[in-house]
This record gives sequence, C-alpha cells and structure tokens, in this order.
Amino acid sequence: MDLCPPRLIDGARLCAVSFVAARHPAESCGHNGLPLTPNSTSCLGLAARVGALSCAKHPHLAAHLDCRRGKHERVVVVQEHFDRSLRTQVQENPDEVTGDFLLRISEETLSALAFLHSEGIPHSTLELENVLLSRSGRAKLSGFGLGFMTGYGAHVDFPIFNPRFAAPEVLAMGPPSAEDSDFPASSLEARGNSDKNGGGGEQWDFLTQIPEAPRPRYDCKSDLWSLGVILSCLALGLPDGPWPALKVGQVVRKVLSLRQGSGDVLERLARDHERIDKLAEVPKKVREVIGECLRPEVEERPSAEELLKSEIFGWKGVDKYDQAVFPSMKLRCRNISWPVKDEEEEEDEEEEENPLETLTAQETYYLWRLAGGDLFGELRKRGLMVTRPPLLSAPALVLGEGHSAGQTRERCSLYDPVVIPLPMEQLEECLREVTVEECYPLLLDGSGGVGDGDVLEEEDETAKLPLVIRESDVRYQFRRAVLYRRLLQGYPYLRSRIWRQARTDVSPHSRAWAWAALLGVEGDVAGEYDGIDKETWTPTDRQIEVDIPRCHQVRRGDGETVPNSLTSFSQR
Repeated sequence: MDLCPPRLIDGARLCAVSFVAARHPAESCGHNGLPLTPNSTSCLGLAARVGALSCAKHPHLAAHLDCRRGKHERVVVVQEHFDRSLRTQVQENPDEVTGDFLLRISEETLSALAFLHSEGIPHSTLELENVLLSRSGRAKLSGFGLGFMTGYGAHVDFPIFNPRFAAPEVLAMGPPSAEDSDFPASSLEARGNSDKNGGGGEQWDFLTQIPEAPRPRYDCKSDLWSLGVILSCLALGLPDGPWPALKVGQVVRKVLSLRQGSGDVLERLARDHERIDKLAEVPKKVREVIGECLRPEVEERPSAEELLKSEIFGWKGVDKYDQAVFPSMKLRCRNISWPVKDEEEEEDEEEEENPLETLTAQETYYLWRLAGGDLFGELRKRGLMVTRPPLLSAPALVLGEGHSAGQTRERCSLYDPVVIPLPMEQLEECLREVTVEECYPLLLDGSGGVGDGDVLEEEDETAKLPLVIRESDVRYQFRRAVLYRRLLQGYPYLRSRIWRQARTDVSPHSRAWAWAALLGVEGDVAGEYDGIDKETWTPTDRQIEVDIPRCHQVRRGDGETVPNSLTSFSQR
C-alpha cells in the first residue's frame, strides 16, 4: 500500500483506449503442437507488467489502471488522461513554447524514458499527442504500454508507431511477425542447432524446455530520436509533425534519407518546411539536446540516462522509483514534501468538498464500475464496436488446414487513436450526500492512541445488511475503501484497528492488502517470489500445457467447440 497513491488531480480524468488484436488462423498450433494462445490474451498478460510500472508512481508517467478483453479480440485499456498535449500546446499557444519550456519538457520526458528503459521497456510510440500536459504544465507520457503489451506490433495487424516520429532503424527493420514475440531469433541462435552447425550447440527441444522471455524488438535509443523530432516540431512550429502533406511511403523515404545524408538533421527539417527563420530563434541548449537525440547512427546516440547526466542538464544520478510493495517497514514519510497551495487552490477549498478528489485513481475506477460504468457500452456509443451479420463476415475461401481468404476487413479492426473519457455523472450522483467526516475518517483519539471515539464506533445501518448488498452499495464501499486505505497506510501501528474492521467486512478493493496485514505478512514478499525458479522445466509443466487447452474448450462429437464447464465434464 503506497503512502501517497496517485490521484485524479491536476486536471486528470479516467479515459479508455481500444484496439483489436490479430486473429490466429483456425486450428493453428505452436511449435509444441498445442493450440496458440489468442493474441488478445497475450496482450492482457503483458498489460499486467505495464500496470505494475504505474505503481512506481513516477511523476511523469500517466497511470495505467486496467486492461479488459472483449469479444472478437477486442482489448480495452483504462488509463489516466489529460486534455492538453504538446500538439494542442503548439497549436493554441505557440507563444508559450519558449526555450525554457522546451528544456523543461525535454528533461521531464527524459526522466520518464530513463525509468522505462531501466525496466527494459522502450516507449516505441512517442509522438506529440502522447506527451500530455497537466493543468500545472507537468509532462506526462501516455501510451507507453501499447508497444509492450502488443509485442511491439507482433500481436496486432497495424503499425503501433507514427512513421513521422519513428527512428530510421525502426523503419528499416520492417513489419514484425509472430515469431518476434514468441521465439526471438537471438534465443534460437544462442541455443544452436547441432544438425546444421555440425555439433557444438544444444538441440532445442520445444517439448521439454521453456524459451527465454522475448526481448524488445526496438532499441531503447529509438525513443531518443522520437523525442528529438518532437522538440524539432515544437521549435519550428509544426503541430502536425514533419511532412504532414506527404503520404506514408514518402514519409518513410524521407526519414530513411536522414540516416544517409550529412549535416544537421534539425537544419534539414527546417529547410524541408521552409522554417529557416524559426531555426535562428532556437536557443543553443535546445539545439544541443536536439542534436544529441537526432544522431543518425544508433551507436552514437546517447541513452536517456546519459543525456540527463550530460553538461546540458547536469544530473548527478537518475532517481530510482521503487514500486510500491506492501507491507513495507521502510520509512515512508522521508520524501513527503509539505504541499504549497496557490491562491486558486485555497479558493477551491472554501467551496464544497468533492468526494472524488479524496479518492485514488484505482478507487475512483473501482467505484465507477460499481456505480454502473460499462467500458464496452462506452465503446458502442462511440461506434467502435459495430456488429455485422455473420453472412457478411463469411470468407470466400476456406482451406483444409483452416486458413481462410476473401474476408472483407472490418474497419473496427484498425487502430483508432480516439480517447474516450469515462463519464462520472452517475458516480457523482451516488456520492452526492457524502459528508466530510466520511472522506476523512478519524483514526486516533485526542490522546494520540488508537481511537475508540464516537466516530469510529458509530453504528452504520448499512453494515447490518447482507454482505452481497453491502458490496454493491456505492456510498458504503466509498467509506470502506477510504477507511481501509488510511488504516493500511498506518500499518503496523493500526493493525489492531484493521482486525476490528475486518470483523464487519473487508472492502473488495483492499482485500489483498488487508489479508496481508491480518496474516502478518512481512519482508520483501515480491522479492522472495521473484527469487523462485519458475523457468527450469519440470515434468508437471508438460501436463499443465496439455490440460489448459482442455479446460478452456470441449469438442462435441459433431466437431463443434463449446465452452467447458464442470457440468460438461460430468456429462462426458
């Protein structure tokens, strides 16, 4: 439980983005002879790693809250979003794009990239629209999970990056394939093939060995090129990116030509867009940052951490943002600074308290779903989920191996970068009568001990109702989520208080952390789990690989595949 979890403040709100994963051919199997895992399921599993990065609470990363899988390989990602971006900034307020603004944005973006790269995750989709701006002007990187959760394009049928901001080496690699995410070539080459190489290498056995995790398809330094193009567009006043009037093929040739030519890349971009007069106004330090980022050869390009430690920014070291692990016996108040409020915030405090501002981002999303929020319903309202009659979706040709051809590609399967804000009106109506005492429950009595006062012992009529009703009551779950968060932040001092509250019930949102406190779990649990050898093959692994497909589907005598259940197994 983090002491300062991320909140939806500074102009943040919940939004959803969606895409459709690529479909495998029917009856296709992997190297081990088992059915392939659906690409949408693979995206769902990789999204958990992206959500874990959001727990690190980096100040310049937009939080990822949830990832859901729908019908027809549809994947929906819920994340933190801001209305302003660098594109809207250069469109609406070009006069505010000064040298100090560019240096601050580049420094904050490099800090977020250095953290991602330290975790082995390149952003791979960096562009003007993915660098958001909070109400206070702080940079927030968005979309950093799209590349990782899609296997850097291997699990989808569309390019995950904008070619105008992509590095030349990324475009030179060509489109990815399924093998890039499942079995990387470097892994197979390292194992060797004794038959082809005449011995000296270990024979790769797909039945008894587990391949190593796939490595990122793109070098992390490719993000530095994208940042250099972003800064160039800001400095030259190009809100639509470089070469907005050219087609995709022409843009690719332009980017690849920057790798072969000589001279300053920023100057060549200025000549192509007739912005030589703007080039003279770019400060020297900004030109140095752009020059380092736009080095054509990736070997000569610095990393994000090296650029932060250069003389331009003068960082002595990159801050390490540890992921929130509960329970933690570390001093959690060391880096807490006293909030400095401006006049506008003081005026807002005089107004009526908004219960949503006291919630964390995860708590807000949990209560939004409890209040009737429907992710896929919001997609239908925007026209992103259009059902077609099966007759119109039938292929023109089906081969004996299950491969089909002649199907018209649905428009909804293409990537649509539209961001759908989640409406909060229904949740606000459910919390309209929430009081200030419910937003800030009293935990200690006047003497500083664990409280036994009237506020803690106040009888709640809702607590006497059945559990199924309590867990569906929005206002009651609001009180329990806030109370458990404050109690868990005081663990282990308030452990006895957690025991007393757990006798009534445990909020589903805080259940994992509450049980950890109740069971007295201590130490680095995540570190101990990571230390367990989960890669070495055991005889049970083969049986698990065989049983998982059987548990997910059952084939009738007529050949039709139906969902599996305990009843179907008992009948068979």
